[in-house]
Amino acid sequence: MTLFESATINLVIEFVYKLLALLILWVSLRALERYNGRPWSNTIARIENDPLALAVYQSALWLGCALVLAA
Repeated sequence: MTLFESATINLVIEFVYKLLALLILWVSLRALERYNGRPWSNTIARIENDPLALAVYQSALWLGCALVLAA
C-alpha cells in the first residue's frame, strides 16, 4: 500500500466519522426537543421575526457545526 492509498483511506474514514457525528448530533437535538415538549417549528418562526435572535441562532449553529467537525 502506497502513501497515497493510505492517505485516501484515512480521508474517507475521517469523512464518515464526521458525517456520523453530525447525524448523532441531529438525532440528539430532535430527541431533546421531544423531551422538552417544545416543537422546533414554533421556535424558529419566532426567531425569524427577530433579527438579533436570528443572528445569534445562525452564528451558534455555524459555531456548533465547526466544533463538531473539528473534534
